[in-house]
Amino acid sequence: MDQIPPEVRRSIAELSAVLSNRRLPVHIAAATLPVPEEIRQALGFWYEHIPLVYEAAGETLPGFFVSLAADLSHVTWHAAGETPRFSACLAYYLDEIDFPEENLADLNQVLDTLQPSRLGGWITGRKDSYDLGWYLTPPGGRLESALPLLPESPDLHRLAGWAERYGVSDCVRLGRSLASDELLSEVALEISAETPRRAVEIGMRLLPELGLADPPDEILEAALRQTQANIFASLWLGQGGAVKFGLLLPQPSTELVLRLCDAAGPSHENELAIFEASLGSQGPAYAEPQQLASGWGVELHYAIQGER
Repeated sequence: MDQIPPEVRRSIAELSAVLSNRRLPVHIAAATLPVPEEIRQALGFWYEHIPLVYEAAGETLPGFFVSLAADLSHVTWHAAGETPRFSACLAYYLDEIDFPEENLADLNQVLDTLQPSRLGGWITGRKDSYDLGWYLTPPGGRLESALPLLPESPDLHRLAGWAERYGVSDCVRLGRSLASDELLSEVALEISAETPRRAVEIGMRLLPELGLADPPDEILEAALRQTQANIFASLWLGQGGAVKFGLLLPQPSTELVLRLCDAAGPSHENELAIFEASLGSQGPAYAEPQQLASGWGVELHYAIQGER
């Protein structure tokens, strides 16, 4: 990936003060979460380095998004921009944290194969650790371009079979984790159907295909109340198969968000409201009921800048 020019590195410090107001809402929001100071610092370091490189080059900051688990177990910053600049920006950040260069061989191969126009990166902070990764949209947004780049497993073939059966062909996000113990791949697929309810039903039919448990009735009933189209299935796949399944429900109403969060477990309504207000957001762009190893939960996704 491209190297950061020396003059850009020198200008980083000078721009720090200029950008303090832009960083402030994100730092305030992170401070409301029950995560250790070192995790907040890791989130801040990632955020400051990637946007600062863009600003130093006189370019527009990349789209920036925040995701928060409704149980407050993890938070994720996402950013994306045009591939040449973003890849250089990501390389600069990884160099700063002494990340092994050989771990980027997979990304370089994917970039050479797909040559996407945009590239993104993310960092997830948890109570005891953080993870990093990257994502992109395959050329033409076609699932057929993404499938060969996903880890070989029985679940991959089941996913392909489900997609063919229900006419799911649009892949909006393909990505990888970088720092987790196991190399995990991310894929998000748009589900087109006659109604939002039908799209939710099609998405949920992927669960038995992957050997995953059905959602609690309360979560299913809440999801079926979705009234907006453009629903996405989101999966994380490893060599052993699927480790995460979610349904991204766009422009959720406050009632839908509260129903999903109440169904997922103990209420953190006050903490979520404080976090949301700290971001200056009017509400999540997506609500995502999801199944992880720990069971069913909900993740809320906020569009802070740009379009998802």
